[in-house]
Amino acid sequence: MNENMTISNFSGWGIVIFFVIIIAAFAWFVRDGRGCGPNPYGCNAVTNCQVERQGLVTAAETNYRIIDESRNTRDALSAQMRAQWDAQQGEKIFDLKINALAMQNESNLKLMQKDATIERMTLAANLDAKLNALAAAIGNINCQMLKKPEVTGVGVCCPPQAILNGLGLQSLAQLQGCPAAM
Repeated sequence: MNENMTISNFSGWGIVIFFVIIIAAFAWFVRDGRGCGPNPYGCNAVTNCQVERQGLVTAAETNYRIIDESRNTRDALSAQMRAQWDAQQGEKIFDLKINALAMQNESNLKLMQKDATIERMTLAANLDAKLNALAAAIGNINCQMLKKPEVTGVGVCCPPQAILNGLGLQSLAQLQGCPAAM
């Protein structure tokens, strides 16, 4: 039993010694500069890890500045293009409004000319109707007017008697188309 005890004691101490060796190797690895630990070469010495780290930081800053500058440039160009597009659309809208006003003025002018033509035609028709009515009234008045007696010779008679022309009973008014008075 004594032998078993020594083997088990040795096994327990072996595990402890194994862990101590691993911890010592790790400490030596970190202290020696093989990892990115403290610098064994003095305060002002720079290790490869620090140079690489600084290079990565510088590259990241440069990339950030490039990306930021490209974003600013893109935004500025986008705003400028939007302003140009808005200006072009404004010009198109202005041209469309001017064309619409010109077409409206043209149609209003044509409508006014049409109205004036219709008014002239109406006035001419009314004037023709009034002139025809006036001509008929004048013809009626002409037919009813007392005419100069048509005498073809010398004749004397008493005032209540009429003098007939030498051609018969038809008077000059009847020859002109006036109705015979009875």
